[in-house]
Amino acid sequence: MPVSESNQSNITHPTLSEIALSTSSQNSVSPGMDEIQPMLLDLAVRELPEQQAHAVQNLLITLEKTPDLTTNQVFELAKNAMPELLAKPEALANVFKYMNCRFMINEQLKSSVEHPGFHYKHSLRGSVSSLSGLQGGSNPLDSGSEGSFRISPVLTAHPTQLNRPESADKLLKGLPAVLTGQKPVGEFCSELWDVVGPRPHKPKISDETQCFRGPLKHMMEASARTHKLIRDAMVGQGKPPIQKPVIEAGNWISGDRDGNPTIRPQDLENALKQSCSLAFEIYNSKLEPQKDSKPDSLPNLFIKGGNKQKLNQLRNQLETTRNRLLNNPPASPNNIAFRNPEEFLTHLKSLRNNADWSNLDLIDQDILVRKLDQLMLSVKTFGFHGASTDIRQNSEVNERTVHFILKAANPDSDYLSLPEDDRILLLNQVLNQPPPLHLEGSVTGNQPDLQLELDFLHSYKGLRERFGPQALQNIITANTETPSDMLEVCFLLKYAGLIESGKPSMNVVPLIETVPDLKNASRLLKNMLENSWYREKLSAEGDIQQVMLGYSDSMRSNGITAAAWEVHKKSSELTDLASEYGVKIHPFHGRGGTPARGARPEGYSKEIAYQDGASLMTGLRQTEQGEEVIKKFGTRALADKNIAEMVTATLNTSSKGSDIQIRKFAETMDWIANRADETYRNLYTPELADFLKRTTPLEYVALSNAGSRPATRKAKLQGQEYLDKLRAIPYVAAWNQSGSHAVAYYGLGKALSDYVNQPDGKATVRMKELNQMYKEWPFFKNLIDRSASALGQANIEVASHYSALAPDTSGIFEKVKKENKCAEDIIGLISGENFEIKESATDTLQLFAHAAQVELLRRANHSPSQADLLKKELAMSIQTLANALGRFG
Repeated sequence: MPVSESNQSNITHPTLSEIALSTSSQNSVSPGMDEIQPMLLDLAVRELPEQQAHAVQNLLITLEKTPDLTTNQVFELAKNAMPELLAKPEALANVFKYMNCRFMINEQLKSSVEHPGFHYKHSLRGSVSSLSGLQGGSNPLDSGSEGSFRISPVLTAHPTQLNRPESADKLLKGLPAVLTGQKPVGEFCSELWDVVGPRPHKPKISDETQCFRGPLKHMMEASARTHKLIRDAMVGQGKPPIQKPVIEAGNWISGDRDGNPTIRPQDLENALKQSCSLAFEIYNSKLEPQKDSKPDSLPNLFIKGGNKQKLNQLRNQLETTRNRLLNNPPASPNNIAFRNPEEFLTHLKSLRNNADWSNLDLIDQDILVRKLDQLMLSVKTFGFHGASTDIRQNSEVNERTVHFILKAANPDSDYLSLPEDDRILLLNQVLNQPPPLHLEGSVTGNQPDLQLELDFLHSYKGLRERFGPQALQNIITANTETPSDMLEVCFLLKYAGLIESGKPSMNVVPLIETVPDLKNASRLLKNMLENSWYREKLSAEGDIQQVMLGYSDSMRSNGITAAAWEVHKKSSELTDLASEYGVKIHPFHGRGGTPARGARPEGYSKEIAYQDGASLMTGLRQTEQGEEVIKKFGTRALADKNIAEMVTATLNTSSKGSDIQIRKFAETMDWIANRADETYRNLYTPELADFLKRTTPLEYVALSNAGSRPATRKAKLQGQEYLDKLRAIPYVAAWNQSGSHAVAYYGLGKALSDYVNQPDGKATVRMKELNQMYKEWPFFKNLIDRSASALGQANIEVASHYSALAPDTSGIFEKVKKENKCAEDIIGLISGENFEIKESATDTLQLFAHAAQVELLRRANHSPSQADLLKKELAMSIQTLANALGRFG
């Protein structure tokens, strides 16, 4: 039997899933909490003056021991307790810290019980095996299509992780040790208590880069282990093993310039250096001297085979290469570093095929070959770059940069004033010139924003030459609306010297996000595929066009129903259209972590299963951000489960082929989406901006210091302009924290109800149709279930207390209240969900977190000076509710 390469020394106790399943019961509190709760309570009152300690103790015991308190009783309790708690700010802070610890621990246990993923290896092998029966070249892992099929989770630095990184680390590592008796409860509680709470300062980009090191490492290592599972599954079927990567780690760290305009080229370089170092850690882990005596390890087999000198040479070359990449020392004629990953691969192939291994018996030779093949697959996957970093910038910035570059060459030019057709004509003329881009004059002037764009453009070429072209593969354009938005990127790449053989050396990726832009996406793609210069560029890249479809801004401006339908419909339309031109679409789904922004709490299996299978024949890219990064890749076990689950779900869904229900139910879904859009737009008015500012914690979200990027795109805006420039994360968070979760269902309830109750007497027929759609159509089921999940967490009685903070805005709340009831009624009829039963393990504590936040907002709204004094408490209330809900925005 082949010897497993898993490093079992890293696992000293059962996974949290195993522990949680073995300890779960019908009680709301796991047996492991019996000892933890008293410890936390002791910490909450320690070092407080006697009067406040007594108040905190009585309050928390009341909340814990009286789970049947009504909402109004809890809000009254908070109102009465607040003066005493605020008399000594540490008292209220300790109450929030106590609740934070409880919510974080319960969420971790609950998540592990519901989604243990014990059988992910079996599921992955099964999905690979099932593909062997597919005919007609539809198996994406067949050698003919291998290399064009890629699965890529992409980590972003979107600020939805409100907890300090240290607290997540203490929780993930400490809780399993406590529940297995390997760590004292008191020690765990004290360690967690010390690091719970909002970040005291806004993190720098370098802080975020370092924070992502652990999850990125887990993701990359899990990719290598999953590749081995796929390889073994294929060999077990008698098929050739995969020779090219199926999984490719991606990230936006220091590359998302649209999301974070404070990023500088040095930040990008530092992030690439960190990612590079992780790749070499993977290589070194296979070749480290500590394994010289470990049976069946690569070093041991080299030594047994009489090739210790070759092993040491390989180690020296790798270390020299790593030093060259990370420290950039001056070139030396005696430098033995590998110049690029291809040279490293060639060396490994030579060792595999040409070195003398006759000292090894046949079994050892077979193990050696397999291990060298696995190492070579890792080199193809990680190269010298580790994880591929995407560059993202806004189309408006790109067009201004093009304008100034052209104006430097010809002062009379005015690119910004040109109509679209003239822009395309001019850009095509420039692109069809032989490289490099010949422009007279220089870009001058006192314009730091423009200079920053030029600095970045010039940095890309050097970074790609240093770390390899995979380091920077994709350049994404936010708000892509027209063909010129894509051609402008090609122009800028040519200006930067990144045109090779007449074609861009980076993938030009449109990000299509708003509903109007999604509706126009087919025309955009058709125009680009009929552009001869661009079509030749795609041919040079294997006839694959990556398209990013976003969920956030489309949801924010048009509602969840219209956004979800346009994204799903467009995935299918673009796939079919591209096929007519001999091109394949590689989909990139830009999800957030909440139902409103396209996510499912259950993870990849639910998020991917409903998609159009034909659109996934080249694989899938998908963003992961904030708290989702820790939840999916915070430990080795989590990363292994989630990488394998993402691959399994994509393979299974792609094997189903085209979503035929799109055509079957398109007319009905168009009607529902249009009515839902109309209903949502009736809510999305200037009055909504005032409502959100005064009745939710929206204006205080920046106090959480969750990320390095600015909290808003533009400050000091009002009314409709405020809404349109508001980022999706705080927008969704405001609705969730204030209890209604409205944006995850608003418009859908009325649209479904109006569809059924049209004045033609066919309500029964239409209701049967909706039931049929729910049973037969994964897309519709996902839409309904996502909204049902949000409705299950919503509490309109809680939301009414927030609304009461600004009685003159009650018209908005009445709309929300009416839609909540409508959605519960109709979605309940479709899904069978009983919304009268809203399950929560910490209902009373969560109610108090809402109540405390309302009291703080009441004081802050009353007086600006009060708001300034309550900043810390407001920040803690936002974080506490994010932990209670399991998601932020």
